[in-house]
Amino acid sequence: MGGRPITAMAIAGMPSELDHNTIREIFRGGAEKAREAECALVGGHTIKNPEPIYGLSVTGLVHPQRYTANALAKPGQILVLSKPLGTGIISSAIKGGKCSESLARRSVESMTHLNRAGADLSEKGITRACTDVTGFGLLGHLLEVCKASDVTAELDHQKLPIISDEVLSLIE
Repeated sequence: MGGRPITAMAIAGMPSELDHNTIREIFRGGAEKAREAECALVGGHTIKNPEPIYGLSVTGLVHPQRYTANALAKPGQILVLSKPLGTGIISSAIKGGKCSESLARRSVESMTHLNRAGADLSEKGITRACTDVTGFGLLGHLLEVCKASDVTAELDHQKLPIISDEVLSLIE
């Protein structure tokens, strides 16, 4: 991690009954983000899937001395979160019909905002260890960092950035 994207390949699974305009908008949005990231979209692969899924498989470049990984954490380092937490629980709430429209919009806005902070910090030599916070959430990914780096972590839950206090209600 810590590199700049060079190429991206779209990977998608779409239900047969999903209308073509929606699918076109999904792909258009991905292409726009690739352009915004100054990354060439070099094709893709699409399959039928019961639930819509879309992602970009990205390759990039990183200076060998600026490479970051989850196994490079050292005692005493601080944890930097480049985006607020909550998109996972919000996604589940949207599917369950338990999310306000304003919170859903804020979550989509967060997820569609490019995350350049990691590469910026890495290029400046500020970070040494890095992970994403995706499907396993903060605690799952932090556990991976701790195990891979043979360190422990201490979090103050009151200092964690969350998209909105509504997220806490969804967790309850």
